Amino acid sequence: MHPRGGGQPSDVGTITSGEVVAGNVGPDAIVATIRDVTIDRSTGVVVHAGVVVVPRDASFLADAYSSPDEVTLPWLFPPGSNVVVRVDPDRRLLNSECHTAGHVVDAAMARCDASLSPVKGYHFADGPYVEYDGKIDARERDAFLVVLRAAFQELIDDDMPTEIRSLPSYEAGALCDRPASDNDDDDGTIVRVVKVAGRHTPCGGTHVRSTGELRGRGWCVRGLKCKGGRVRVRYGPAEG
Repeated sequence: MHPRGGGQPSDVGTITSGEVVAGNVGPDAIVATIRDVTIDRSTGVVVHAGVVVVPRDASFLADAYSSPDEVTLPWLFPPGSNVVVRVDPDRRLLNSECHTAGHVVDAAMARCDASLSPVKGYHFADGPYVEYDGKIDARERDAFLVVLRAAFQELIDDDMPTEIRSLPSYEAGALCDRPASDNDDDDGTIVRVVKVAGRHTPCGGTHVRSTGELRGRGWCVRGLKCKGGRVRVRYGPAEG
C-alpha cells in the first residue's frame, strides 16, 4: 500500500493471509485491517499498522497460543508466506484527486504569474491547501482570487494528462527548474518526477490520470489567506 508522506495520507485496506479463492476467505485466513502505512526512507521498510483478526479455531495456529488470551504474533504472517493485499479504491481515488488538485493549484498560480515560491502542501481531504512564501497586496487579493479560480478551472477543462517518470537527480533538477548548481553531479540518486497540468515537480504521491478527472467532485479553489509573509491557497471539492 502507498505510505503516508509527501503531504498526503496513506492508503488503507486489508492484508489477508491464508487461503483466498475467488475473493472468498477460507476458515484459516487471518485478516489485517490496515489503517495507516508509513515508510522509513533510510531503509525502505514500509510498516502497515492496523488491527488483526485471528480465527481461534484456525488449525495451523493451534500451537501458537500460549494461553487462552494470548497468541504469538510472529506466527500470523510468517516470512515467505503468501498474502492478498487489497487497497480501498475509494480512499485511494480521493487521495489521488486531492493530491493532483494541489498540483493544479500550483500550476494555476504559475499561470497567473504569481512570483511566489511553494513551501508546503497539505493534501488531506479534511482541509487541503498549498502554502507559498510571499505576499499579495490586500487591495489585490479579491481580483487575484477571481483570476486564480479561472486559471484552475481552465487547467481542469483542458483535461491535461498526468505523466510520471523516474530520472537521475541531475535530469530531474533541470526538468523541475532547480538551480544549475544543484544539477551538476550525477550522484546515482533517482527522483520520481510528476507532471501535472504541464508542470514538473518531484513527488512521491498518487495522482489521477488527467486534470479532467477532477470534474466529478467539482474540485476548485476555495479561498486564500495571507499571514506572516505566507500565502495559503485553500482548495477542495465542491461544497453541498
